[in-house]
Amino acid sequence: MVLLPLLESVRPMSKISPRVAVVLGVVVVVILIGVALIVGRGGSKPSDSDASATVPSSIDTAQTGDPTNTGAPDDASSTTLAPDSIETVPKEPVSKEIPLTVTVSNTSGLHDGDSVKVHVTPKAPGKVVYGFEMFICADGATFQLDADIRPTFTGKCIENPLSTTSGDYVKVAAAAPYTSADGTIKVGVGSNTYTTQKGNSVTITCGPGHPCQLVLKLQFQDAYGFQAYPLTFS
Repeated sequence: MVLLPLLESVRPMSKISPRVAVVLGVVVVVILIGVALIVGRGGSKPSDSDASATVPSSIDTAQTGDPTNTGAPDDASSTTLAPDSIETVPKEPVSKEIPLTVTVSNTSGLHDGDSVKVHVTPKAPGKVVYGFEMFICADGATFQLDADIRPTFTGKCIENPLSTTSGDYVKVAAAAPYTSADGTIKVGVGSNTYTTQKGNSVTITCGPGHPCQLVLKLQFQDAYGFQAYPLTFS
């Protein structure tokens, strides 16, 4: 070993001055400590705690970005709307002129359970109709925003059917190439009472002497609009 020559040189202590002996002793102690540390580590593999410091965490390796962000613009009216988005997009009507032609089969002399058919087509080539929603609403009510036709928001339309043979809401989605849409709703005679989200009690009655409205929310390219048709009963 490398220490033997050094120890041999230290043995004849009588020939070495005390000061030199102390220095040599310190050197020997330092060397022994260094050898002990080397043997203790022995080139062994790092412990689990050492290895974890070299492995990137899941945060380091995960993909960045918000998975809920689809990149859709805030103003949905700037895009062509998909047929299945007729309930929520856009938030506000963006066109006063509705580029659709609507035909309603019958609106007067109605009885409980009568069917009213609606046929919708684009007014011009190249235009589309994505679908529409039908509501039975109070006579004289006006409609400009989506909330207007949601019963518990404004109390303008019935929340439940007026009779066992009638309906209160119909949703129609057009099929490609979106050149027409057809739907049927059964009108009823009776009253519907409910409470709005603001706590207001609302009663809507349809029948003889109590006209109502058939309100359509029409969905077309880049926008939607409303059209209302008076319903009278006999």
